[in-house]
Amino acid sequence: MTIMELFIAASLSFAPTDTSCMALAIYHESRGEGIEGMKAVAWTVKNRHKSDLFPNNICDVVFEQNKNGCQFSWVCDENPLIPYDEDAWIKAKAIAKKVIKESNKNDPTGGALFFHNINDKPYWAKDDRFIETTIIKNHQFYAIMVDNENHLYR
Repeated sequence: MTIMELFIAASLSFAPTDTSCMALAIYHESRGEGIEGMKAVAWTVKNRHKSDLFPNNICDVVFEQNKNGCQFSWVCDENPLIPYDEDAWIKAKAIAKKVIKESNKNDPTGGALFFHNINDKPYWAKDDRFIETTIIKNHQFYAIMVDNENHLYR
């Protein structure tokens, strides 16, 4: 059973909607970083959703896997179904709902499609195609160079 199928099958108080999937990403990636850090993660998920480089719905963006593993490490590393910090979960859902509706001019990440904790040094961040856009709380954010047809520069 895939992670997404487990999510759908779980008898939780939420369904796999754009809001709940984005909220899970916000919760697991940035629940300890305050509103600013949580919004930045939400915007990265939204930017991926809008990009031709990623799946076209938010749940598929959050639960995407490739040959290197999961796009968001918590999907593979933790139990992604049960947020245990109720206050952080409530904030994550509210931020997800707001960011989904916001216009792009409010994006604090500069169009980032990727991020990592500033204490980590992932292999992909050394690739010249990744452009640092900003640091917000404990995360470094990146955009990626593409041509006019959204093909990755090689």
